Amino acid sequence: MPSSFASKIVAANTMLLVDGDLGTIDTFFTPDYLAHVTDLAERLLLARKAAS
Repeated sequence: MPSSFASKIVAANTMLLVDGDLGTIDTFFTPDYLAHVTDLAERLLLARKAAS
């Protein structure tokens, strides 16, 4: 059974990267959280934006 922490990571990845729902960032991260976007994540977000 996945841990609560692992399920939160999966949910965040799905909502932010797969679904492109950037409005949910504050659901998963506090304002002082520093995230490093990888090349793949950046390409996924750009592709999602270009498709809309």
